Amino acid sequence: MSERRLSGIEMFAFDVVMEPRENEPRKAIRRYGLLKLSCGAAAGYGVCLISEGFAPADLVRWSACFARLRGLTPEEASAAAAAERGSAAERHAEQHALLRRALADLRAALEARRAGARLLLGLGAAGLLGGLAARGSAHGAEQCAAAASPRCPAGRLAPHPPPLPYHPDPLPRALPRASERACVGRRPTA
Repeated sequence: MSERRLSGIEMFAFDVVMEPRENEPRKAIRRYGLLKLSCGAAAGYGVCLISEGFAPADLVRWSACFARLRGLTPEEASAAAAAERGSAAERHAEQHALLRRALADLRAALEARRAGARLLLGLGAAGLLGGLAARGSAHGAEQCAAAASPRCPAGRLAPHPPPLPYHPDPLPRALPRASERACVGRRPTA
């Protein structure tokens, strides 16, 4: 169950110094924020512009609203952000937008992990069972059980099956025949 709860909330800031324009006395600073939400091994990211101007915003104050989300599921965190209304929602509009982007990315990462796990489990089970079923239908049920066991009837480990024969590319073999066919309609030159 802890795999489904937010286990980490990290906020990073990156300052980008902009060259002064002709009417500005000094360089402007753009502070970008990167929010990382972790839920077990999956992580979701959101990026936004925190502040722009000569004095960058305080990251600790700006991101304080995210602390209450720790330990919630992604669905509960979305509901908590949506439930905040009025002046608090207006004051923290950028934070809510950043949180929505990070939660959407986290949900996509969690779904990708689940889909990958289902795919691996499905391919593993289908491949194993499909291979045994194919052997059983081709050789009979008693040989299918023997094929599933790595031991031979004498109790020793069965040897590996022989390697598949190498089949070279058929194109070089087809080329001489094509040249022979091209020569069939020609008359011999003297």
